[in-house]
Amino acid sequence: MSDDARGPSQSPRWPLWVFLSTLLTATLLRLFLARMARHPGPADFSFYFIVARNMANGRGPVLDVVGQFLYDPQALPCYANDYWMPMASWVMSLFLRTAGDSLFVALIPSMICGTALGVLSLFAGRLVSNSWSVGLCAGAIVLVLPPLLKYSLVTDGAIYYACWVGAGLLALMMARRSGPGMPSTAPLGEGSDARRSSD
Repeated sequence: MSDDARGPSQSPRWPLWVFLSTLLTATLLRLFLARMARHPGPADFSFYFIVARNMANGRGPVLDVVGQFLYDPQALPCYANDYWMPMASWVMSLFLRTAGDSLFVALIPSMICGTALGVLSLFAGRLVSNSWSVGLCAGAIVLVLPPLLKYSLVTDGAIYYACWVGAGLLALMMARRSGPGMPSTAPLGEGSDARRSSD
């Protein structure tokens, strides 16, 4: 019986423990490093944080400095999102408004998205391989992947968009697998089976 047929509770236990221990370790590491942060960083990181703080203080999406040089701003403060995308600042501002004005609070949604990518990878790995063991190991690896760990600890929009894209791809995979009238992902699995049998 395959892992997929047995379900996660009946699959070998070690991948589950690997994923859970990695999830706990990655979460504690993110919290520890976020507590040490004293400045959002240069360029885009500062831009998103400053705009989020202005929005949380009721000033709206405005910027108090010149953020880009494509054309001269009419005045300062100026509208912030004439060049950069607004979602990161909007999300951070909600946390700043409800949980307090600090860099650590602004990093919370990035840390959530970084953790969510690990969970999304778990289910994507399971769908592709029909194995909970593979899915759990894939999720554990993504949780501690250095580039994703880095971007879950900065005030930048990249990790948000990666999370949205990951969720969209997982939804597409699930729809192709089980949705009525949608093309099946079975050929992918058949190809894998054929390669294994040829080996």
